[in-house]
Amino acid sequence: MMTEAEYHSPSKAMTLLVVLFAGVLALFAVSLIMTDFYKLKTVIYTPNPYMTEEILLEQMGIRKENNIVFLMSEHILEQQLLTHPFIEQAEVTKILPGGLDVKLIYRTPFFSIYNSGFYILLDESLRVLGVDPSEPEAVGVSGFRFREFKIGQKIKVENQQILERTVDLVILMKKSHLAFSNVIEYKDDSVFVQTQDGIRGSFGEVENVERRFNDFVVIYESLKEKGTTTGLIDVSTEGLPTFKPFDQ
Repeated sequence: MMTEAEYHSPSKAMTLLVVLFAGVLALFAVSLIMTDFYKLKTVIYTPNPYMTEEILLEQMGIRKENNIVFLMSEHILEQQLLTHPFIEQAEVTKILPGGLDVKLIYRTPFFSIYNSGFYILLDESLRVLGVDPSEPEAVGVSGFRFREFKIGQKIKVENQQILERTVDLVILMKKSHLAFSNVIEYKDDSVFVQTQDGIRGSFGEVENVERRFNDFVVIYESLKEKGTTTGLIDVSTEGLPTFKPFDQ
């Protein structure tokens, strides 16, 4: 028979408290699971034409009505977002009781290549960001025949090195005070650009691109002073640049 001293011993009382506390925690956990109070209802995210709430949730591997308390950690959600080719940086914050705040920095389409009814979007590293049925604002490139492309990976084309050097050319064009059209053509073993007032430039295989671009600008400025708005500035060779007034 248990004595009164044994019944009131500290160890027995402590055990009883632990059991009671565990029971309270269990009831609290069950209430969190069962209640709608902590279910995901609102997602705030940085807008982008190529991102929707549906894509965002799928990328994180969650859905509306998930219990936000038991969601994966914010770090894991961020890492899953970074596997999307358009997302460069991600910061996720849980907002209790039922929201997520997702701050995103996106990669910007730099090139677009038209292919059979849609445009392949590339960043500066020529990584494929996605496809778009509508013509994007990115610089359109034509004439390069691609071998294969996979979203999230670098595109593979014939004349790969020329396309890579064309990236450097476009960067110079964007930094320049000149206004260029948004289309670049690779034709007859040369990369062609055009200013908005109609003068074209032939850059060959785009080797020594800075020198060739500077030569183009010097000749263009001279032509502009004379009022010339048509013709071809040929900087495609290692020799002296030339101007062909009839773009032949």
